[in-house]
Amino acid sequence: MRPMKDPSTIVLGGRQLALLQLVFALKENAYGGEMYRTLLEREDAIALPQIYRTLDQLENKGLVKHRFVEPVSDRRGGKRKVYEITASGHRVLSSSLQENPQLGKRTGWYLPGVVS
Repeated sequence: MRPMKDPSTIVLGGRQLALLQLVFALKENAYGGEMYRTLLEREDAIALPQIYRTLDQLENKGLVKHRFVEPVSDRRGGKRKVYEITASGHRVLSSSLQENPQLGKRTGWYLPGVVS
């Protein structure tokens, strides 16, 4: 019989952790299109619908939140949905990197200030 999980434990899949790291790293540029371009440049492409689905999962877990920002004058279109990491997201990210330092050494994913 499997032991019961602590209901307060947050379990992340690899894609969720990668996008949580990306939201942290991109700061005010953490919106879907920029995440897609960044992942594409790193040869770690995820389809845009999968990015938004994963961000919704992270938001449901309380690790990220979003806000809408007005378009920049040189950009067409409507409001942009920008994500930011929450305090819980910082704790989970820091804990994940402390438990598995290899995640922080992955090329392009060095996150200064997360792991003390």
